[in-house]
Amino acid sequence: FYILRLAKGGKLTSKILGKLNKKNDSAFYYQNLFEVWEIKGFKKLKNNALFKAIFRSNLNKLIILLVLSLISFLSDYFSVILLNYFIKYFNNSSEKPKIFSYSPSLLQLGIIYIILNIIKIFSTIHLLMKQDIFGIKGGFELASFIYNKLIKVSNSTFSIRAKQGEIINFIQIDANKLTYMITESPNLFICPIK
Repeated sequence: FYILRLAKGGKLTSKILGKLNKKNDSAFYYQNLFEVWEIKGFKKLKNNALFKAIFRSNLNKLIILLVLSLISFLSDYFSVILLNYFIKYFNNSSEKPKIFSYSPSLLQLGIIYIILNIIKIFSTIHLLMKQDIFGIKGGFELASFIYNKLIKVSNSTFSIRAKQGEIINFIQIDANKLTYMITESPNLFICPIK
């Protein structure tokens, strides 16, 4: 409600909202993707060059996502093994199953099961949050990159390369589709394992 009251009271300025830091500046997004595109030579790639460039510019975030996915998967996997152990243990058989070299008590296994589920919940929530940030940042990089390229294009070569409608379509629709695809792409690596 504070922002709404400020909006009704007058113009929103940088004095009211605060100064942008480097991570939220469009020049930072552009520079990050520009280094990969121009300096590392991703513009010479033939297939999906822009998609690969966005992945490369966010490689550290992608690695973090893969590690979080693996943690979530492993905690889920071992939870299923422990649940299977509990089912066999409480079954009406006289032989008790062993999953370790020693026989832990049910209390110890219950605590391990609860801890594994807590790890799974927190890693999954953190994974989803990081995936959204990864996709949104990729979309912002792409939009900033296109916008800065458009500023540098002269009017004489503009109509040869693309029409205005194509560029608007690319920024509004294709960039959003790419953002969604980047957001969901870490699932492609971990889903075959699950």
